[in-house]
Amino acid sequence: MYIKTFEETLDNDHEVGLGFAGGDAGVIKIEGLGYFDPDIVTYFGTNGAGAKTQLIQYVGQLNVMSTASPKHIDQAEPNRIGFQLAQELDRDEDATT
Repeated sequence: MYIKTFEETLDNDHEVGLGFAGGDAGVIKIEGLGYFDPDIVTYFGTNGAGAKTQLIQYVGQLNVMSTASPKHIDQAEPNRIGFQLAQELDRDEDATT
């Protein structure tokens, strides 16, 4: 929900990027997220040099900083991942009720 809320403040030329505290991973332009029960979060995307990047993190060490990153020039619309995450959470909640 934090990512979705942050994305709602961005214009059409920017996407969410995440900087990771406590390391020198830099900023990753997020293209997807994953969660592996019970305690692993993964971030998929590209770094500032355009290299494919994946961060695997234990949830007890989760510290991220949201940042506005310019979208790719050849991309018509910015990639919004927050609503996808919210839909997944709703779908998971519906499956358990």
